[in-house]
Amino acid sequence: MTERELPWRLDLYERADGTKPVEEFVRALQRSRPAEHRKVLSKFKLFEVHGLQAAMDIKLVAPLRGYSGIYEVRIKGTGFRFYSFTWRDKAGARRCLLAASAEEKSGKEADDKIIQAAAAAREDWYRRFGNGGE
Repeated sequence: MTERELPWRLDLYERADGTKPVEEFVRALQRSRPAEHRKVLSKFKLFEVHGLQAAMDIKLVAPLRGYSGIYEVRIKGTGFRFYSFTWRDKAGARRCLLAASAEEKSGKEADDKIIQAAAAAREDWYRRFGNGGE
């Protein structure tokens, strides 16, 4: 399988203590706003079907300026933003975009603390599992 053919997964960052901050965010959406929850899940699936480059082409995913290696997953029609980073397992068998933090943007600017949380998660993940060549 070539690099281009290697499938992508959108997965959720897991802290060393086993908690997944984005999972908690998505579960809260499922309870309080089920239609928007379905939209989020459909966009996650769209990413997995088409991969990172195609997701960037259709503006579902974009690298964040000023934050090396952090990507913003935008759910159009909602204010939801998921801040993520890429990772490949040591065997090179899978590539992931790991959603590390999330917010509902109310204005034009993203919450810098939320983005910083994603950057810290990326550092933590790479320290624990290696950067996988990303």
